[in-house]
Amino acid sequence: MDIPRQREWLIVSEFTRDIVKIAMDGYCGTMSPAEFVEHFWVGRAVCIATLSGHPVTAQRLAKLLGMRRNKVVRKLDYLIGRGFVVKNGNHYAIAGGVYASGDETLNKSIRLIIDAGNILSKIDSHLILSAYTKAA
Repeated sequence: MDIPRQREWLIVSEFTRDIVKIAMDGYCGTMSPAEFVEHFWVGRAVCIATLSGHPVTAQRLAKLLGMRRNKVVRKLDYLIGRGFVVKNGNHYAIAGGVYASGDETLNKSIRLIIDAGNILSKIDSHLILSAYTKAA
């Protein structure tokens, strides 16, 4: 099968898989990948909100993620139980200890991003730059 930019798609697909695996190994290694992805999806949204300085409600998360609110609340309850998320009133944020204990996971993730970027930069860089400038 002829797939346009097959090498780039492969690198990006492997990168995505590896980032999720790093997170699974670092935080929730006992879950199945399918189960983990939903928790990861909710957790990443809470993480982004926290790091952006905007704790977020379950209702807002549900809207942002396209998930039912009751499902988001179940995922949040699990994350709270594991010590990854804290609740203050109606708002959720990542627990401070997650950042303090996550150096190895962060370092692995950064290394993976740099490696993928280095590989991609050697493949038809004019196509990548062209696509990037059009998007910007």
